[in-house]
Amino acid sequence: MNVRRHRLHAGLQWIVLLVLVGALLTMFFRHLSYPLIWHDESDTVMFGQRVLEYGYPKVHGERNVVYGLRQDQEIGVDSELDAYLGSPWAQYYYAAIGVAHAAATDDLYEKTARLRLPFAVAGAAGLLVLLLALLPAVEGRAPRRHLAIGFVLLAICSTSLLLHLREARYYSLAVLLAAGIVYVFARHHVYRSLGYAAYCAALVTLLFLLCNTFYPLFGVLVATLGVHHLARALASRAPWRDRLQRLLRDGLPIAAALVAVVPGIAFLNLFAVTSAFMDLYVASPDNSYPSILRTVALHMLRFEFLGPVVVSRIAVFALGRGRTGGEGLRRRRELASFLFLFCAVHWIVVARTPFFYERYYLAIGPMLIAILMLDLFSIAELARTSAIRAVRAGALGAVGAALAVSVLLRVPEMSGQLHELRVRYRGPLDYLIPYLNDSYADPTRLVIATDYEEPSLMYYLGSHVIVGYYGANLERDLELDPDVIIPRYWPAQKAAIDALRARGDWVIQRFPVAGLPANNVPSLSPRNQASGFTHQFETVRTEVLEHRAYLLEDADLVASRQGLRGN
Repeated sequence: MNVRRHRLHAGLQWIVLLVLVGALLTMFFRHLSYPLIWHDESDTVMFGQRVLEYGYPKVHGERNVVYGLRQDQEIGVDSELDAYLGSPWAQYYYAAIGVAHAAATDDLYEKTARLRLPFAVAGAAGLLVLLLALLPAVEGRAPRRHLAIGFVLLAICSTSLLLHLREARYYSLAVLLAAGIVYVFARHHVYRSLGYAAYCAALVTLLFLLCNTFYPLFGVLVATLGVHHLARALASRAPWRDRLQRLLRDGLPIAAALVAVVPGIAFLNLFAVTSAFMDLYVASPDNSYPSILRTVALHMLRFEFLGPVVVSRIAVFALGRGRTGGEGLRRRRELASFLFLFCAVHWIVVARTPFFYERYYLAIGPMLIAILMLDLFSIAELARTSAIRAVRAGALGAVGAALAVSVLLRVPEMSGQLHELRVRYRGPLDYLIPYLNDSYADPTRLVIATDYEEPSLMYYLGSHVIVGYYGANLERDLELDPDVIIPRYWPAQKAAIDALRARGDWVIQRFPVAGLPANNVPSLSPRNQASGFTHQFETVRTEVLEHRAYLLEDADLVASRQGLRGN
């Protein structure tokens, strides 16, 4: 009977796990085709297209300029290669996979799904790798199933994380590489199941790729590994000579990775670009270091699991004082402490950036989930004896209450995400681009002026797009007469758009959607830099004509097109 009951429980647990995994994968891959890619995604995609055309992210094409910095091109472009220096290149080479796949179809939305698919796969793989790093920390098949169920369930509740990991941008790659580093660290230092040579090779490779994907996270992980190894050396009771040898041994792959990234950093002119970027932001109380620290902490409390993790960390520390426990407990405590150190270092280091974008802190979210799962198992083991059964109940109850509050706070965006999975969202570009694509036999011949999301128009329509958000070729652009003008709600190039508009006669075409600042964004925090625009879970419509998205077509071009149709 006990055997049958055990098998029944195991079977039910597997069913629950498979259902949750299916739900998580649905959130990753359903409606990747909607909406059309917004500005940041299209920037990545256009450079991915340049990789296919030229072998590297070239700034100037035959007609269009793809450039994503507010600085002069003297800083952000290599003068010899005309290569973009504003961001590491790994995401562009990875984006080329989706761009090549999308070239096989003419359907706008099928293209979009194919562009996002490689990044969504990377995001899902990142969560899987992190889960695999945790499983050996618990002993027994049933506990590992419980850990997997809890991890996947918390991931499903992490709306901000899931929205970002579906984007055709570097976010999912950064999370995957960070998870890979945690995995090899755990295998070598915590579980001791990975040899030193393999560990060094894997760590150097992953750090190198991470630096060429999102260099702030590279710096965070290098600092985290360094602090961890130094703290362990200082806490050791071994002779100082042995401690130093161990420290040098642990630090060797970190040093090798630092050496390996130097040529790339020098080529990208990383420090000059970063310094020029920072200089754009004037010091104010809103972007001071204490303010950014506070903003990040509030974001993690509201949209991630920082609150429950703080409670669980306190509980593990209080219950574990003076107690060693078994091998499983040692593994969980060591790995959870490393991950918590990573979160703290990430918070302290990246907050030096004088503005807040939640995507910069995205890697903290899955690490908080991992810490919470490890701590729950540790609390259960530390408070297992009958003498402190009440303490165990209190500790688990406190963590459970904090977790319940955290989940309840995010009910609005969780329900919004479920609605978005059922009903296709459409932003301004989902009306503007199909209209132009259907109205003109050859939209590649159009000259379009716009002040935002210009790479999206370049990619989907193949048109010559001028002005743009950064005005990268503004002097020459103003010499042209556009066929179409698409004013957006950004002030950066409003004067240029107004000047072009004043030179011609136009026919206005309005669409039944609000003229939002962007087609959509993955960000949930209203504290996000610039507009404070947040993710829209459903199409935003308006009855007010002046608030609708619209475009202007050259009157002669419209008359000519209508005449051709009449004939």
